[in-house]
Amino acid sequence: MISVSVNTSQAQGQIVLETPQGMDEVVWEKSGSHSEVLTREFQNLLLRNSVDIDQVKKIYCVVGPGSFTGVRVAVNFCKALAMKNDLPIVAIDSLDLFAYQTKDQQTPVYAILDAQKNSVFVAKYRWDNQTLFRESEDLVVPISVIHNSIEKGSIVCGNAHQRYEEIQQQISKGHFLFEEVWSFADLKIYQEKKTSHDHFETWKSLTPHYIKASAPEELRKASKKQY
Repeated sequence: MISVSVNTSQAQGQIVLETPQGMDEVVWEKSGSHSEVLTREFQNLLLRNSVDIDQVKKIYCVVGPGSFTGVRVAVNFCKALAMKNDLPIVAIDSLDLFAYQTKDQQTPVYAILDAQKNSVFVAKYRWDNQTLFRESEDLVVPISVIHNSIEKGSIVCGNAHQRYEEIQQQISKGHFLFEEVWSFADLKIYQEKKTSHDHFETWKSLTPHYIKASAPEELRKASKKQY
């Protein structure tokens, strides 16, 4: 079966084409909108692998949390791609994607992504016999209390350490064990480790996973409170 995986939720975008011959990918660094790159690179990927768009039978879409605009680009692209042939879509949580990059180990794992405005998206996981289990919902945590939100000695991964000194300090003190899973989470690794999917979306039901209001929404709410 031929499938396409798409992630534009972070600064780097990625699209992976999986065929019976293996996986091929394109990764890019966002300089403008991901939408300017995604369609072009998808077409190039199909041509490079001699695949017709109608041969694609399944879609994997990273739905957030992350960049509001970036998440929307991937969701809209995957909905349009699925609509033509009514293809099934697997919605991937951004925090899950990062957690799957870590190694199978006994230590608790926390995925931490920048949520802007001195806050982070956080979720907790554990590995057991090469299977990753989620142990919390996605949360928005103020960076000022991050040290109280993560167990000492836990593995942390994700891009939030790049922005916030509070996380870097906890890593330098040895309170958090930083596994080098970085600003980029590879969809290929996710596909290799995630062997089954329990739930599929359709092009009608797929929606972005926003757990925090966007900046314009927050401004609108603030302006309403003033009147």
